[in-house]
Amino acid sequence: MIIDTLPPKIAAALAADVYDTLDMPAGAVFTPKDKALSKLFDFSSHGGAIHGRSGGFMFRRESGFAVVGKGKVGGQYKDAVAIAFRGTQTSFDWLSNSNTRTVAIENQTQAHKGFYDIFNSMRPALEQQLNPLLRGNSRAIVHCSGHSLGAALAQLAAIWIKKFYGNRVALYTFGSPRVGLKSFAIQAPGSIDASYRCIHGDDPVPLAPVWPYYHAPYNGQVVRLTSDTGIRISSHAMREASHCYQNSARGEWANLIGAERLPKQVYLKYGEQHKVTFSEYWKNQIEDALMTILRRSGVASAAILGVQNLGGGVHTFYDNLAMELEKSAKVFPNDEHVKGLLAHMLVFAGRGAHVVIKLTARFIRWVFEQVLAVLSRAVRYAVSGLS
Repeated sequence: MIIDTLPPKIAAALAADVYDTLDMPAGAVFTPKDKALSKLFDFSSHGGAIHGRSGGFMFRRESGFAVVGKGKVGGQYKDAVAIAFRGTQTSFDWLSNSNTRTVAIENQTQAHKGFYDIFNSMRPALEQQLNPLLRGNSRAIVHCSGHSLGAALAQLAAIWIKKFYGNRVALYTFGSPRVGLKSFAIQAPGSIDASYRCIHGDDPVPLAPVWPYYHAPYNGQVVRLTSDTGIRISSHAMREASHCYQNSARGEWANLIGAERLPKQVYLKYGEQHKVTFSEYWKNQIEDALMTILRRSGVASAAILGVQNLGGGVHTFYDNLAMELEKSAKVFPNDEHVKGLLAHMLVFAGRGAHVVIKLTARFIRWVFEQVLAVLSRAVRYAVSGLS
């Protein structure tokens, strides 16, 4: 079904201006900086800034996370509702980002527990503001937008709104991390009427969390606002930077949408690891090579290829995966394939091309740790605005 969506510029303004809610008291009146956004939506009379809780088990903080706006009477979006979620701003937010365990959500799929806990904490306030706008108003289209952590929250909100209110929903994400496992990525599009996943080609945040997390929609479309390659920390900025999403979100959606990259069969040869760079391309090559080995080996357990949840988080998952790869290395000719994979991973992680490769679970787990660490560091620098 074709619905009336926001243009890229307005969707980006929505995701950018919501960052100003961080230190606002709950219920405080929010006024967007973007004049075009202010002309289309009224954010002043529907409950104000919405708070959420982020952090870990011991340390948590409540802060401004979201706003709800109603389309102005007489305007193009008079029957619409706009919701925006901010991205990572505090160390407490980062604790939530790091919680890579999964939890079952409304559509019975597995999503990132850290993201879902933040969303769940703000749901009562969201309901309070949305009930009078959506109950008995099936015509209203709900526009959900967010950047970084806010993009993850916007995805969870879009699924929830579709299930519990039944309204048509449009989703706009900028520099989004991966939010759920494969079942989530496959089912999420069925819950959303229009979805635009916007990325910069060299933004590191969309690379995380690593497999077995996936982007939604699975094998769907992506909006590449820049075609840059490599990894550039500043490419994750939403606003107030020359190379930011608010500046690159221009034009019309029809001219920006492209096909998402599809997984493929890949074998990485030992001795060619010197070609590797720290980039999206090589991260995808390594991920595809890993999956190729596991599928060809015949020893990968259902817990690896058909993973249903990550009860212990990504690191525990990779402990188990290291043992599977040790078994796989013993299946001819997978010893050479595993050796080539590990060599490429080490260069990707900045460990050099001449480390002696050992096909043991302990060594393989160490290699995984190097890759996870370098990706985590890039993501943390990006969301912190560091160089």
